[in-house]
Amino acid sequence: MVSIVFCIVKPEVVDFLDVLKMFLPVSTNAYWYFTAYTGLFVLIPLLNLILRHSSEKFLKSLLIIFFLFLPFLIVS
Repeated sequence: MVSIVFCIVKPEVVDFLDVLKMFLPVSTNAYWYFTAYTGLFVLIPLLNLILRHSSEKFLKSLLIIFFLFLPFLIVS
């Protein structure tokens, strides 16, 4: 909204790239939380399918592996 006002009042301040980023926040990573949520939203059906058709032993192993490697993912 503020960018639109600046486009009208002071068009030299806002360039085309700024306007593009305003309309495409996911593809430009402007809002990381929204970008991550959009990616997860797309993957939810696949994750549900994997969870429903996996054995309990496989899910426990996956959980253990996840918690073992989580500290390395956070640090890097």
